[in-house]
Order: sequence, then structure tokens, then C-alpha cells
Amino acid sequence: MVEDFEKDQIIVDGNVVTYHNLKYFIVEINDKFRPDTFTQYDVLLLDVREESLLQYIISQVRSHLNPRVYLIPIFILNTTAYDETVINSLSDGTIPSINHLDQIDPKLLDIRARISRINHPKVLSFESQMINRTLNLMYTRGKKKLDPIPYFHSGIGYYYPELSVNFNHRDEITVLKILNTAEDEGLFQSEFHERVYLCNSCHSGYLNYREVCPKCNSSDATAQDLVHHFPCAYVGPIEDFQNSIDDQLDCPKCNKTLRHIGVDYDKPSVLYTCNSCHHRFQDYYTKAKCTTCGTENDVEHLVSKSIKRYIMTKKGESVAINGYINIEKQLETLSGTVTMEIFRVLLQYELQRLHNVGYQTNIGYLHVEKAAQVGGVLGLEKQKELMNDLVQVLKSNLNPSDFVSFYNSSTILFSFVGTDFEKAKSTITEMQSLASRLLTKSYEKVHIGLRMDIVSLKLGSEVDQSINSIVTPLTKM
Repeated sequence: MVEDFEKDQIIVDGNVVTYHNLKYFIVEINDKFRPDTFTQYDVLLLDVREESLLQYIISQVRSHLNPRVYLIPIFILNTTAYDETVINSLSDGTIPSINHLDQIDPKLLDIRARISRINHPKVLSFESQMINRTLNLMYTRGKKKLDPIPYFHSGIGYYYPELSVNFNHRDEITVLKILNTAEDEGLFQSEFHERVYLCNSCHSGYLNYREVCPKCNSSDATAQDLVHHFPCAYVGPIEDFQNSIDDQLDCPKCNKTLRHIGVDYDKPSVLYTCNSCHHRFQDYYTKAKCTTCGTENDVEHLVSKSIKRYIMTKKGESVAINGYINIEKQLETLSGTVTMEIFRVLLQYELQRLHNVGYQTNIGYLHVEKAAQVGGVLGLEKQKELMNDLVQVLKSNLNPSDFVSFYNSSTILFSFVGTDFEKAKSTITEMQSLASRLLTKSYEKVHIGLRMDIVSLKLGSEVDQSINSIVTPLTKM
């Protein structure tokens, strides 16, 4: 049955709603849940009340392999918002009914615009896939921070929604390893949040801390006071002083009655008796029993892990759009280039030199448009060869004192030391012409667009600020 709401231009056909040329699919509790079919829709509306089922559906969508599925906007049909943090982190909002679709128009417009900018390179490594998916979800939702959420169902006790959704609780230690990799690659900066201790066998955070007998590891023990009789210096468990007739305490050594604590005697400690092996001891051992795999861990041998908050860097934003294909480490080793860290240091020296001698220095860039798509066609080795060819074109037209670095897998930065701006601009035009001829001749099977330009390194300017002024517009292309 087709029902046309002419006033609001909402057209309902079964579970499919058409509004403003977008197709919404309403997921209901009785539906056969088939995420593969969601590629034909623009938005999902979840008409599900049960929280656990709602979370299951959202998790299945966000962990799907197809970007058209895991990036699809998800809104929940409900009159009140949910308190559950993971649901809220992985969905895009709540609306009372389909008659309020106009309320989500601005958010949808922004999400869809961001999704349209993302390239999806073909990546082989699991870590690269996970990094891409996490950055894609964050970027398309305008999120800069990845905060750990304390979560009962997490294997490590904390949940990073955009990444952890891809793992079951037994594998969540991998989440921390991937985040460390992303931080090492400069995609995130981090702040310490908490420290967790995990089983040294299965890396689970489900631990039962127990005080156990040092001889047999049993936690079944009975405690009794240790009594010190001052006059004769006898020390023993309180049961040695008790008799079967009354409640008085009598010293087993001197037979005197203990009358006043603090005057006749004191209780300096506690003595434990293991009910399993009958061993007596004063200090328990502390063990952490893993409730997942059953391993008895000595607490000093637990695996210690830092839980951090992560903030996406400019480089991370660029990678979110162009894709992380784990080629940048290889590019850093290309002959004639320096790492970005060294590039920044050398630029800083140039600023100092400018101050002293008044020379002009400029920063140039060469950006390969849609590098992820180009890499997908060429493959990693051929892409590396392409970037090497472009570096050689640059080096052959720069002064020996100039230096070249890869900002990322699609952008090369280089210096024009002591070169007049207009002359540098002219050289840029010449290099772009040479590079274009090279691409036409050697890579004729794929269209490769190049952008090149320079900015002047002004006296007193910050190096990072100058670099950001170059790369920020490129990340928005």
C-alpha cells in the first residue's frame, strides 16, 4: 500500500519511506535482519524498543565490511533518547516518528556530504582496514575525539565505540594495539585516562581478585586474633587462651587470666587457618583469577595497559578522507626525502636563517588528487614507484640545499631555500608541466590529477602553522 503524505511529502511504502529524494528503511523487531540489503537505502530508521536488540542491530551495521553499510546514517524512532552510551555513540540521533524527518535534515546533509568525500582504497592489512573504518566513522560524524567508555560487556573494561564494535570481547586487546599503531603513525594524539590490568593468558579484564592461602591457593580460610600476653610474653592464636567453661581468657603458658586489653595483653595481628590444607599464616597472597579462561594470575604478572583518550590529528583527518594504506613508512625511506620530523626541524632552521640574513624561503607542495583511488588501480608497489618518480622530478628542479618530505601518501612538501617567490612560482609551473608529461607517458592507464603551489615562509610564522595552511585545504578536497 502506498500512502502519500502530500503536505510533508513523505511517501510510505511498507518499510520504505521516501522523503526529499532519500530512501529511508524502517527496521522493525519482526524483520529479517539483512544488513547486506541496506546498500539500496540512504538512511536507517530503527523502530525497536528493546535495548539489547537495538544495540545488536546497530553493532551489526557498524561492523559490516561494506562502507555503504557501516557508514549509513542510523536514527532511532522513539519519543525519548536512550541513556545507553554505546547506542548513542554508534547511532546518529532519535526522532519521535517519521513525521519528524525534517528535524534530522541538517545533520543528514552534513553526514552525507562528508561520506561523499571519502575514498575507500583497497587495503590488505587488517590493521589498516580497522584504522580506515574508525577514522571514516569519526570524520563523517564530525568527531575529533575517541573517548573510552567504561563498559560492562567489554573484554578490557573500556569500549571505543567506533573501533571496538568490530571485535568480540575476547579480542578487544587488539583494539589497544591498533590505536597504538594509529598514534605511532601520527593519526591520533593521546591523553592518559586510566590503567587496566588484564589476564596474562587471554588478556581479559574479567578478574576476580582473591586473598588465598600461600600454600594451596585456596581462598577458604578462617581468621582469628593473635594474642600477646604481656607478663609472660606468650604469643598465640586466641583459641589457645579460650577455655570450655566460661568466656575468660587464660594464658596457656603462665595460667594467669587475661583481664584488660592494653594492660594485660593486646592483639597485634590476625592469624589465618586454611580450611583446605590447614596451613596457618599471617599474610594472604593476592591472586587474580580470570573468570574468562580460569588462569590464576599473580598480580605482579598481570598485563598492564594504558587506557587513553585519542584526538584525531590533521593527518588523521586527511587519512580519513584519502585512506590509510600503510604506505607512508615505505615512502619515508625513498631516496632524496626526509621524514616530516626532520622537515619541520630544517624549516625551523630556515626561519632562524631568514631572521639573520633576510633571505626568502617558500614551501611548495605536490598533491596527488584522489590518491586512494589511484593507489587502488596501481597497487602499492606501482604507487610507490609513482611517488618516487614525482620526487625525482622535484629534486631535479630544486637546489641541492632544498629538502623534500612526504606529509602523507598523497602530498609531498618541499622547500625553496633562498628563492624569490616569483621565481619559485615559475619553477613550480615548470615542474608541474614535467610531472604531467611523466604521468601521461608512464601511467597512461589511469588518470592522475596533480596540484602544485607554494606559500611563502614568513618571518615570525610558526612552522606547523605554515604547513597546516597548505595541507588543510587539501584534506577538504
